[in-house]
Amino acid sequence: MTRAGAKIGRVLFTKEEIEARLDVLAGEIQERYAGGELTVVAVLKGSLFFTADLMKRLKIPVRMDIIEISSYSGGVTPAPSGEKTLSKYIADDVHDRDVLVVDDILDTGGTLAEVLGLLRAENPRSLATCVFLVKKRKRRLKVPIDFCGFEVKARDFVVGYGLDYAQRYRNLPYLAVLKGVGKSKRGTKTSSRRKPAAVKKTRRKTASGERTGDSRKKRRPRPVSSGRRRKRGGRS
Repeated sequence: MTRAGAKIGRVLFTKEEIEARLDVLAGEIQERYAGGELTVVAVLKGSLFFTADLMKRLKIPVRMDIIEISSYSGGVTPAPSGEKTLSKYIADDVHDRDVLVVDDILDTGGTLAEVLGLLRAENPRSLATCVFLVKKRKRRLKVPIDFCGFEVKARDFVVGYGLDYAQRYRNLPYLAVLKGVGKSKRGTKTSSRRKPAAVKKTRRKTASGERTGDSRKKRRPRPVSSGRRRKRGGRS
């Protein structure tokens, strides 16, 4: 995939729509963890904008840590055999704490499942997930999502508000479809092909009364051999 033909397509969610959704999410999170302290673990780099804006809206005590794990090679294509790279891990102790994992997007579910597995090994009191963008698709991995920002079609390649293509477009304040980059073209609508109209067979009568244009093969009269003629007309 190349970056030369990439361009921003239609806007899925505006800056105002994102901010309104964040207000709702913050209210839901605050209601669940009221009276306690929450440890937020941000999955970098995509959730950076989402995590920061979400935490500003929380009125409960919050601790924060980060984890960086990637299933993409060069930030563009999935790594072979689902291989993941862990570059940064949490430094804080999450044992016996209420932990909320914040991620930017749920696609195949492989990355988030890996993160949850690492955190469960630390024996937190509770473990929940908050994902900004969820792609509508069938997944082999069943990853629980407790809080969801938006849902998009699986065929859309989305950038903006932290989501990137080859480390670009993260700074866009809105979410948009990126066109012209490999599979991102699957987000565009293709024109429906119409089936060619069936050609009606017309029949017309000739001067002799026979029909023409019929799809059925006509039987030609069998030629009468000269022998048969002599036999029939042999008597004078």
